[in-house]
Amino acid sequence: MKCYISTHTKVLKWLIILMMMTCVQIQTLADTNLPLPSIAAFTVKTYDGLELPAQVIRSSQSPKKVVVFIMGGTPCDQKGNMGGSWDANCVSEAEPYDLYIRFLKTMPARGYAVVTMAKRNFVYPCNIPRPCLDDFASDINSLIAELKDRKMLHSEDDLVLVGHSEGSIVATKVLPLLKRQPSACILLGSGSLAFDFEKQSWEDWYFVDHMRRFSSMSDEQIQQVFNLFKKIDEELPTIDEDTFENQWKKNAYPVDFAPWESYNCLMEFHHYDPVPNLLASNIPVLICIGQNDGAMPMVLAERTYKHLKQNGFKKATFVVIEGEVHQYKKEDAFIIIDQWIKSGCELTESQRYPCGF
Repeated sequence: MKCYISTHTKVLKWLIILMMMTCVQIQTLADTNLPLPSIAAFTVKTYDGLELPAQVIRSSQSPKKVVVFIMGGTPCDQKGNMGGSWDANCVSEAEPYDLYIRFLKTMPARGYAVVTMAKRNFVYPCNIPRPCLDDFASDINSLIAELKDRKMLHSEDDLVLVGHSEGSIVATKVLPLLKRQPSACILLGSGSLAFDFEKQSWEDWYFVDHMRRFSSMSDEQIQQVFNLFKKIDEELPTIDEDTFENQWKKNAYPVDFAPWESYNCLMEFHHYDPVPNLLASNIPVLICIGQNDGAMPMVLAERTYKHLKQNGFKKATFVVIEGEVHQYKKEDAFIIIDQWIKSGCELTESQRYPCGF
């Protein structure tokens, strides 16, 4: 009996302590006026009848801007998870993607409403044919239309597109689909993987600078890798999707292709130029890139920027983050996005390189 009473007393004591701690936390939130994030979940129907889950995360009733975040090539859901593989029942095995989750936590805390939607190749991973870049762009267009229908977006003046990696390409393909342009477009990437293998040499290849700095490969070895990519670019148009899925992906080609990679996207990567769409949109564009990005190298992002400037475009800002990689592991990218939007999309020279690069 004594043992029972003693244990019972300890439980009551801990319950009281937990209640007091909860009260203190609630009071602290009230004292500091920290907004509690709210999440509104909904579904978007695509042009071809697919249903994709989406969400809006808000930290205040009056957000600065509504940010539509477009993730990269790996299949992702709307909550910050990626799924690069799936089981026999075509169910994706999701795992957290750090950059994605940090974006969902950081940007609402800075006063933005952040909108995300599961990618079609996450929800329907076994669909054949696999998506093309136009499919992904059309899905984002449907998402924006749904936001307006639900009164979650009142005007395109409040809308900012942010694309990471492959999403930076998709973001530029969304622009001509919109009846009214967003207030700005942010590319955490180059917005392009374009390269003319017929007219440009291996020394012009945008991966050369990165490979020289981060590998012990000789120029001869780099040229061998270049020739392999050139061969892929030449041979892709000569095969169909079935050959790509059942032969190239099954180690019949000397390159490891991920299970989710799309024949249709690969067909377009080296040939799509985002500059005409960006010029036609005539909206502010921020191109933000990591100095050590190995997937969309810095020199490629710089080419997109220079091409815009050569065409007389005056609304582009180019920022290089010192030491940063493709996954944006620092907080600098979030700070830069916030500063750029707050500045009216015109960073000063001192703000362009906040890390001193």
